[in-house]
Amino acid sequence: MFKHRDIEIYWLKHAGFKIKNKDGVLYIDPFQLTREQEKADVIILSHTHADHLDPVSLQAISKKETTIFCSQDAPEKLAEMVQVDAVMAMHPDEEKIFGHLKIHTYPAYNLDKPFHPKESGWLGFVIEMEGTRIYFSGDTDSLEELEKVQCDIALLPVSGIYVMTADQAAAFANKIKPKVVSIPMHWGTLIDDQNRKVGTLEDAQKFCDLCEGPSQILPTNA
Repeated sequence: MFKHRDIEIYWLKHAGFKIKNKDGVLYIDPFQLTREQEKADVIILSHTHADHLDPVSLQAISKKETTIFCSQDAPEKLAEMVQVDAVMAMHPDEEKIFGHLKIHTYPAYNLDKPFHPKESGWLGFVIEMEGTRIYFSGDTDSLEELEKVQCDIALLPVSGIYVMTADQAAAFANKIKPKVVSIPMHWGTLIDDQNRKVGTLEDAQKFCDLCEGPSQILPTNA
């Protein structure tokens, strides 16, 4: 767990996070949860790949009062998975204020591989709570249009194959310069169709070694 002021950030494996403060519990892309978790007040979903839109995990943490923010292609799928009061689809470069949260979306896509096409409209997010800006990049490469992101905490993929490599993610972190910490994600869980690990502890460590600012590997809390 990483704590900043009254905000607690838990890594749930792969690209999943739980973020808590006095106002409630927020999850991002929960995946393969194996232990009982607190119910969600808010869930944020970056896109509809199965390792980010996991029905078992979503059912485990949802309650009727949960609000879900998601990419434009997610609501129809979510309707078959969970029964919640509100599902709010968002486009890249959009902003919503919800209670104590301000959520600003950014594009997330690949430049040189086919897995996350720009036209899908998939998302990264800056989530602002208590004056702290947390950037969750989603599954993306290092994009010039993301260099305008301003954040205190950055959650960045390091696995390569489908997203940035550790070197690329560290170079990106060094451009946007998170004020508090950079945390590696998208590692340690998946095996691809060529039987390759999709990100390792070594990738996470390399990312931290190359970051010029503070960085930290979180233990899994899934």
